[in-house]
Amino acid sequence: MEPLLLTPKEAARALGLSQSYVYELLASATLPSITIGRTRRIPRRALEEFVAACEATQGGYAPHAAPVKRVEGTPLS
Repeated sequence: MEPLLLTPKEAARALGLSQSYVYELLASATLPSITIGRTRRIPRRALEEFVAACEATQGGYAPHAAPVKRVEGTPLS
C-alpha cells in the first residue's frame, strides 16, 4: 500500500523534481502540505492534483519536437 503522506524528498522523487524545487513550491503554496508536529508532509492526492493542474494550464501533455538533423551542404532555414 502506498503511503498517503510523503516527505518533501519522497515527493520530489515521485515528481521527478529536485528537492529544493519542491520546497520552493511548498513556500509559494503552489503545492499544498500539512504539518504534523515539526514535520511537513505532502498528501499524495496533492501531488496528483498539482500534476493535473500543470497539464491543464499547458493544454495537456505535449511531447517535445524531435530535433531536426541537418544534412551537410543544405542551407539553414
